[in-house]
Amino acid sequence: MSINQRIRLTLAEQRLNQSDLARKMDVGQTAISNQLRGKDTDSIKLIVAISKLTNTTVGWLITGEEPRFQKSGFEKAVEAGLTDYDDYSETLKEENKHLKARLDALEDAVFEKKDISIQDK
Repeated sequence: MSINQRIRLTLAEQRLNQSDLARKMDVGQTAISNQLRGKDTDSIKLIVAISKLTNTTVGWLITGEEPRFQKSGFEKAVEAGLTDYDDYSETLKEENKHLKARLDALEDAVFEKKDISIQDK
C-alpha cells in the first residue's frame, strides 16, 4: 500500500473528504489533491498535519510499518507504570525529544532523498 493509499484509507475511515480535510487543516484543496495524487514535493508538513488530525502516526502514513495509531498520554503512562505526575511529565519530555529527532530525520530524508535509519528507544 502506498502513502497515498494509506492517507485515502485513513480519510475514508474518518469519513473525511478532501474538502473537509482542507478546511480543517486550513490549506487549499489543491494541496490535498496534489498530496493524494503524489504530486506534492513538500508534503511532509501536510503528512504531519494529517497525522495529528486523524490520530495516525507519521511513520505509518509514510512507511506502513510503525504502529498505526498514536497512543494517548494516559495509555502511555499506564504502560510505563507511572503514577507520579512528575515522572510522567519527564517521560513525556523525553518522548517529545525522541519524536522531534525522528521527524527531523524524516524531513531530511524526504528533502535530501537519503535513506531513513531511525533508531527507536
